[in-house]
Amino acid sequence: MWRYFLEKLEKKKPINGLFLFFSSAILLILTLQLVDFFINLFFGLDNGNIQEKNNTIFSFLFFLITFIPIFLCVEFYRTKLDISRKKIVKLFTIAILVTTLNSFFIKSSLNILIQILIIDFGCLYFVFIISKIYSTNKFRWLGLKQISNSDIKYFFYYFLAWPPIILWGTIINYFDLEFFNSDYSKTIIESLNNNLIIIFFLACIVAPICEEIIFRGFVYKLINSKYTIKHAIIINSILFGIIHFDPSAIIPATILGLSLSIIRYKTKSVISTVIMHSLHNIFALIMTTQAL
Repeated sequence: MWRYFLEKLEKKKPINGLFLFFSSAILLILTLQLVDFFINLFFGLDNGNIQEKNNTIFSFLFFLITFIPIFLCVEFYRTKLDISRKKIVKLFTIAILVTTLNSFFIKSSLNILIQILIIDFGCLYFVFIISKIYSTNKFRWLGLKQISNSDIKYFFYYFLAWPPIILWGTIINYFDLEFFNSDYSKTIIESLNNNLIIIFFLACIVAPICEEIIFRGFVYKLINSKYTIKHAIIINSILFGIIHFDPSAIIPATILGLSLSIIRYKTKSVISTVIMHSLHNIFALIMTTQAL
């Protein structure tokens, strides 16, 4: 029975890679939260504020309890894929150290910038160490290769996403759907003190590079190796929408993901989707800042 179970797992190696990536990414986020709670609990709170301290303790315990099963998932899939524990521990050690320094020595206005960079580049690190299992040339396997002049015509597929995205925004405004109409983007911009240089760096450079390598590179490739190209396009687009969290962004991000996935399929390159994703975020940033 056990041998049969192991054989089934071996056949699902691409799926194991996906589970390891997402569980590792969640574990990284939980770890950063736990470090923040720990520092806040022992160094950042006024001892007289009992209510705030109790809330922090409760949150710390909640994240700690959540941490345990996610950690076990990482260990399970790491073992199945024969990935060294040292590689994962190395990243978490650096992340904890940087987060601690960030809390004590970095200006509060830059805290969110540092946290986003840790998570984004931490996820890329997971992508690269897992990709080594599937190919000796992980960059080519992920689709990180040059595009040709003949590929530019496929950029047209990006603009097919605009009509349904605009229609979705019109529906939300017309029916006043508050659940899907949030100020998430405005909140992020304000938390960065409206620093347009930092906002541009994160939204138009870091986000397109990291998200495209992860979704149109890693996730797309693993799903396509197990299922059809249609499954790869649809599933990675839905996951791309979900990770945006904000209800108002999930549907537009999913639609954008579909158009970028088609471009990825046509050009066989993630570089093309990075370019279009960056262009999209520049458009979105201009519209968001004008609305503030």
